[in-house]
Amino acid sequence: MKALVGAAVAAILAGTAMLGIGYAQVAQRPDCHTRVEPPLPLPDGWTIVYHCEPPHVAGIAGLTRFGDQTIDVWPAVMDTTDQLRDTIAHETLHVYDWLYLDPAERQTWRTMRGLQHAPWWHDQELTAGAELDRDRWAQAAAEDWAEVGAACLTGSPVGLRFDPPTDQQCQFVREATQEVHS
Repeated sequence: MKALVGAAVAAILAGTAMLGIGYAQVAQRPDCHTRVEPPLPLPDGWTIVYHCEPPHVAGIAGLTRFGDQTIDVWPAVMDTTDQLRDTIAHETLHVYDWLYLDPAERQTWRTMRGLQHAPWWHDQELTAGAELDRDRWAQAAAEDWAEVGAACLTGSPVGLRFDPPTDQQCQFVREATQEVHS
């Protein structure tokens, strides 16, 4: 009987510990109230909107709307605060690209990354209810710039569809973005 009670107590303690671990993992997930500073200052008039509802396009976690000067993020589809930070870094680099990179800098990036024949911008429309074709999207040099540049600024690894940056490429990202906000 003592062995049975001891086993039951041990099972309860183990279950409680597992719940604690599960709670700790869930507690680390960002939500729409989690705020992250962009790695670069946003230009005047730009804002980040944190959405509580799911994204309107399947497969995205962030989106830059140039006409509205808004970066939209959906933290609920992310697993960690680091992923939220990386998404904001990625979208911020789209803003810097749109506003500040000139054709020569874009061509330099293409050459450095072996993307001479890649279009700079993607040709896929992201309308409500669409599903992001990540492989097609990643073929655009602007996506490479944003993803790889974000990795340079945050120290995080790049997504699976992109080659890791070299030190020279990270230096180029820092110089191209530093010129703007210094």
